[in-house]
Amino acid sequence: MSNKQVKKAKQVLEEISQDEREIYLAELREKYIKKQKAIEGAGYDKGLAAGIQQEKIQIAKKLLSQKIDLETISEVTGLTLEELKKL
Repeated sequence: MSNKQVKKAKQVLEEISQDEREIYLAELREKYIKKQKAIEGAGYDKGLAAGIQQEKIQIAKKLLSQKIDLETISEVTGLTLEELKKL
């Protein structure tokens, strides 16, 4: 970068940093990123996926008890035929 470009970048940065709207948006972005990291750190996504899988298994078991064929159960639940056979 040339010295002229650096000066221009500094000028733009100073203008942005004094704009209340830009400051507010930057704070919102920072809060969002922190919340996302906290959620990931807590394993929320993993827990949610595990809960969904358990629900699929419970539905599949109910359908199996009603003598519904495995292919239909697989289509409904998204479980594979191999997973269903293990139930």
